[in-house]
Amino acid sequence: MQINPLTLVNRSIPAMHRYIMRVLLALSVPVLFSTVAAEEYDPDRDTSLLVCDDLYDRGNIDAAINCFQPLARSSSPAIAAEAYWALGDTRKANELFRRAVSEQPGNPHTRARWGRLFLSTHQPSQAAPLFEEAMQLDPDYAHAQVGLVAALMNSAAGSEGRKLLFSLLDKYPDNIELLLLHARLSLELNDLQTADRLLDKALERASADNITPLDIYALKVSADLLRDIEDSEWVEKALAYSPAFGDIYFIPVHYHLINYRYRESVALLRKAVKVQPTHWSAHSQLGINLLRLNDIDGARKHLEIAYSGDPYDTATVNTLRLLDTLEEFKDIDTEADFELSGESAATIPVVMRLHQDEAEYLAPYVEELTRKAVETFSRRYNFALKEPLVVELFPNHDDFAVRTVSTPGVGLLGVTFGYLLAMDSPSGRPPGDFHWGSTLWHELAHVFTIEASNHRMPRWFTEGVSVYEEWQTGPLRGRHIPVDVLQAIQENKLLPIADLDNGFVRPTYPNQVTVSYMQAGLVCEMISEFWGHDKLVQLLARFNERQDTREAVRTVLDVSTEYLDQELQRYIELKLGHIISEFPEWREILTSVHRANPSSDAGTVIALANQANGIFPEYVGKGNAYIPLHDAYVAVGKNDKAVDALERWYQYGGYEPDMLHQLAHRLRDLGRTEDASEVLESLNWVSPNSIDLHERLGKDYLEIGNYRAALREFKSLLGLQPHDKSIVYLDIARAHKELGENKLARRNVLRALEQAPFFREAQDLLVELTGDSS
Repeated sequence: MQINPLTLVNRSIPAMHRYIMRVLLALSVPVLFSTVAAEEYDPDRDTSLLVCDDLYDRGNIDAAINCFQPLARSSSPAIAAEAYWALGDTRKANELFRRAVSEQPGNPHTRARWGRLFLSTHQPSQAAPLFEEAMQLDPDYAHAQVGLVAALMNSAAGSEGRKLLFSLLDKYPDNIELLLLHARLSLELNDLQTADRLLDKALERASADNITPLDIYALKVSADLLRDIEDSEWVEKALAYSPAFGDIYFIPVHYHLINYRYRESVALLRKAVKVQPTHWSAHSQLGINLLRLNDIDGARKHLEIAYSGDPYDTATVNTLRLLDTLEEFKDIDTEADFELSGESAATIPVVMRLHQDEAEYLAPYVEELTRKAVETFSRRYNFALKEPLVVELFPNHDDFAVRTVSTPGVGLLGVTFGYLLAMDSPSGRPPGDFHWGSTLWHELAHVFTIEASNHRMPRWFTEGVSVYEEWQTGPLRGRHIPVDVLQAIQENKLLPIADLDNGFVRPTYPNQVTVSYMQAGLVCEMISEFWGHDKLVQLLARFNERQDTREAVRTVLDVSTEYLDQELQRYIELKLGHIISEFPEWREILTSVHRANPSSDAGTVIALANQANGIFPEYVGKGNAYIPLHDAYVAVGKNDKAVDALERWYQYGGYEPDMLHQLAHRLRDLGRTEDASEVLESLNWVSPNSIDLHERLGKDYLEIGNYRAALREFKSLLGLQPHDKSIVYLDIARAHKELGENKLARRNVLRALEQAPFFREAQDLLVELTGDSS
C-alpha cells in the first residue's frame, strides 16, 4: 500500500445504539480505540438507565426499547439525552445534553457524557474539549480522563493518547476501560501475551463489579483468531449471555482487516448480521468488504440494508455513492502470461476497471505494466496467481479514498486487497505529483506477497518487498529516499526489525510511516544483497506457516533479528554513509542554491549546485539542485552543460513532466531522436493524458522503426479525442503496413477517409495497399 497512514476509528456507543452504530472504517491501516461500552463503566450512571442497559445487554431488545422510551420523556434533560442516545436519536440527545450543561454548568458528569456522545458519532475533535472542561471542574474525574484518552486515540494525536493511557493505568490500574484500551493496542501489535493478561484482569473486575463482560468476550475471540483458533469458547459464552450480540463477530473483524484477511472478515460479518440482523454497522462493513472482494452486487445489497437502518453512517453513504460512480467505469478484459521455474507457461485473467473518459488512452499502459509485473513477480517469487486480477484506477481521488477507507480526503496513492488493487489514476492528482507507474508496480508486488503468504506476512515485509521491487525492477529504477527519512536515519530513529510493524501501525513522530516504508525497503534490499533474493521467497513461505518475524528470520537466515539490526546499520553506512555524514552541509548548500537567482547569479548557482550534487547526486526530488543548475547554464549560454544537467537528473529518476518535455525537446534538437523517445516514454508513467506526448512519441517510433510502440501511442492518442483523427488513423495504417499487417492497414486507411474523404495521403496509401494503380 502506498499511503500516509490514516487514523481510522472504531468507536463504541452506549446501550443498544453502540451495537447499531459502531463503525469500523479499517482496511489495512490502524484503527483507533473506543471507550468500549462507555455506559457500563460510568460510575455515576442513573439507576433507571442501568435497568434498561441490562435488558439490552441480555438480548431483550423489545423490553429495552420499552424501558428507554419513557425515560426519553424524563424531566431531567441529562437522563432524557441518554435515553434518546440509546434509542438512536443522537441529534435529539445532543440538544438535550446542551440543555443539561446549561442548567448544570458545574456538573462534570454531564460534560463527560456529552463528550462520549461526540465520540460515538465519530467526532473526537468535538469530544476532547468537553472532557477537558469536565476535568477543569474535577481534575481527578476518571470518566472524563478516560474519555479524553479515547478522543486523542481517535485523532491525529494518537501518540499523546497512548502516553495518557499508560499514565492513567498507573493511577487507575483496575479501570476496565483502560485495561480494554490497552488490550486493543496489544492485539493490534500482536502482543497476545500482554492482551491475555489485560483481558483476564478485566474479566475479574467485571465479575467483581457486576459489569457486562460482552466486550471482553469479543476481545478474547479476537485473541483466539490471531492464534488461528476459529472455534473460540468465548463465542458460546457471549451468545449464551446475549443471543443477539453481533459484536462477538463484529469486533474481531478489525484484527483480520489490519492483517489483510478480507475473506475471513466477510465470513465473520455474515455471522454478525445473522445473529443481529439490525447490526447496521456490520451490514455496512460486510458491503464494503464484499466490494473489496469484487462482489459488487453483494456489496450493494448489504450497504442498502445498512442505509435503511442508519442513513447517517458516512461509510455507508459514501460507499453507496461510489457504487453509483462505478457505473461510469468500463471493465476491460485481458490476460497476463507467466511461467514458474520448471513448469509450463500459464495465463491469468486480468480485469482493468477504468473510468469511461480515460479507459481508451490509459488501458494500453495499465495492460503493459500489469502483464510485465505478473511475469516478473511470478518468476521472482515462484508463485502462480490463482484468481483473476482486478486493477482499478480512479480519476477522482476522493472516489479512490472512499474505495479504500470509505471516506474522502485522505492521502493514499494505492491499496491492495488481495487479488483486487485500487489506486489514483494519473489524472487523479496534479501532473507530476506522483509516479503512477511505480505506484501500480508497488501494488502489484503486494498481490504476490499477500497471496503467496496467505495474507499472513507482517506489514513491514509486504511493504518492504514492494519498495524493494520499485527500486529493483519497477519503471522508475533506483533507490529514492526522501530527505526526512535521511534525517531520521541520522537521528537514529529507525526501529528494531522485530518491532518495525509498530512504525506502520502506531507511529510516534511525524513521517514515521514513510521512514518505516524506507527502512523496510532497505531491509529487503540488504537481505537480497547479502543473503540472496531467494531468501525473501523463503521468508514468505515461513510467514505462510505462521512464523513471526523473529522465528522466520532465524529459520531462513540463521541469525537473530538483533544481528539483522546490526547488519542494517552496516548496510546503511555502506550505501548511504557518505550522504548521512554530510547531510547537514548538503541541506545548507541546497538552501543556498535556491536562494540565488539562476539568471542574475548564475556563477554562484552553478558552483553551489555542482557541490550539492557531488554530495548527493541521487537526490532528484522536490527542491533538487539539478533544475537550478540547468537554468543557470542556460542563462550563460552553456546549452550542452544544461542538457547534461537535465540528463543526469533524468537518469537518477527525475520525473517532473515539464522538465522531461524540455529534455526531450533539446535531445531531439541535437538529433538524438531515440534518446528523446526514451525520455518521452518515461512520461507515460507520470502524466500520460497529453495529446502532444502521444502524437510526438508515436511519430518518433515510426521514424526509428518501433512500430508496435507507435501503434500503442496512436491508439492511446485516439482515446484523448484529438482534433483531427484522420491523421492518427493514417499513422496507425502506416505502422500496420510496416508490420506486414495489410488488412489492418486498409481498415485504418478507410477510417481516415471516413473522417476526411479527400485526404490525399490516405488515398495514396489505400491505392498502394490495394494494388490499384488507377
